[in-house]
Amino acid sequence: MFSEKISTRIKVRPQFEEALRTAREVKAHAPHCRVIFTVFEMKRLGRDAAELTALADHLTGMP
Repeated sequence: MFSEKISTRIKVRPQFEEALRTAREVKAHAPHCRVIFTVFEMKRLGRDAAELTALADHLTGMP
């Protein structure tokens, strides 16, 4: 479980980056497994629809 309570305006989000790194490792070792991110509030992922869309595209395109 990863937890981070910092502003989405801050570009460096260490726990979020660690969660992405862990997801990549899981997909590399078990490509048939789904990786599911659960967030408390959508605003924790991005400030607007464009950021959320970009993030969704990034996550969908993960190897």
